[in-house]
Amino acid sequence: MKALTVRQPWAQLIALGVKSIETRSWSTRYRGPLAIHAGKAWPVPVGEWQVPHDRGLGPMVERMAMVERMVDPADPVTRRWETLHTPRGAVVAVADLVDVVPMVDWLTSPVAPYVRITGPTGLMLRLVDEDDGGHPIDVSDQRPYGDFTPGRYAWLLDNVRPIDPVPAKGRQGLWEPDAALRLQVGQATHRAALR
Repeated sequence: MKALTVRQPWAQLIALGVKSIETRSWSTRYRGPLAIHAGKAWPVPVGEWQVPHDRGLGPMVERMAMVERMVDPADPVTRRWETLHTPRGAVVAVADLVDVVPMVDWLTSPVAPYVRITGPTGLMLRLVDEDDGGHPIDVSDQRPYGDFTPGRYAWLLDNVRPIDPVPAKGRQGLWEPDAALRLQVGQATHRAALR
């Protein structure tokens, strides 16, 4: 198992199954179980995902609130992002990293194994198969949760298992959890599966 530190609210969006593609500026050959670690630092206070209290929630936290069903979106008092379950400094989920897709503009590189297609239908990934020449996958719903510009990489996550937070210190890049953390995450994953 490897681990990846992701800032909140992105880590919780992965744990909730809302965000299934993590975008990065770098690739990896690793495929397999990936512990999603929520970083300790908050992102920039006001941005696309969170806005000042008098303007309500940003679109991403609004979606997270709806999925968690923790707040009533019609009640302005409970629509603050602080009311959401966003643990920091802990592993919050385990996912399977099934592929890493280089984001290439299809107009300039139509023969790339993976291509980014934008158009009236939104954002598409075309996974090229030797037999059928490729099939597009619509990932428009993921656009608000990542940077899909050419030159970046889309990390495709599957089989996400949210767990009770396991406190841990994160690191940059793809990192190797020590034996104690792997054991704790394994136990938390097992407990979550029994629920």
